[in-house]
Amino acid sequence: MKAKLKREQNYFIAALAASGEEGLACVRDTSPSFVIVDSDLPDIDSTVLVRELVCRDENVLVLMTGENVQVGNVAEAFEAGASGFVGKMSKPCELVRAMDTVLRGNLYLDDAISHGIKRDFSICKKVRRNLFCNSLTPREHEVMQHLATGLTVQEIAAELFVSPRTVENHRSNLMRKLGVKTPLGFIRFAYRHGLIDLDEN
Repeated sequence: MKAKLKREQNYFIAALAASGEEGLACVRDTSPSFVIVDSDLPDIDSTVLVRELVCRDENVLVLMTGENVQVGNVAEAFEAGASGFVGKMSKPCELVRAMDTVLRGNLYLDDAISHGIKRDFSICKKVRRNLFCNSLTPREHEVMQHLATGLTVQEIAAELFVSPRTVENHRSNLMRKLGVKTPLGFIRFAYRHGLIDLDEN
């Protein structure tokens, strides 16, 4: 992974860590905007680390990498707050593509991960989607979906044929209900609850 990134001029490696605890120390010292986490850490569960990173800074972007990927690993990574998952044996261009995608505010799932995993993951998301939709009004659900895809208040207002102030009110209510503060927070929440699909990104 280090060798792959060293050849990229657009990215600078601020620190390297051999364990989860060492990684947390590096994050405290360097305050990175992007962190790559190995799914197989020697000391702590990788999803625990991801959750800790996101709790410390909700704007930090986390890309998970691993071998022998299972649907459970992928689901747990995204639910913990990761914005992408890429296979450890992927080509350098795939890693860069994953990082570029995540930095643009989108979620990423490696093409090398089997279609079977994507299918099973979609089934898991449908269950969460049904549970989540019951907790929002139809209009809140619509606004949430548009916010998660990156539309502005003005664009959402035009799409739903309502005033921007109405959309702002719905957004404020959603932020209070969901406990999110940024556009990235909306994207993460929407993904965890199956409101946006991998193929849409």
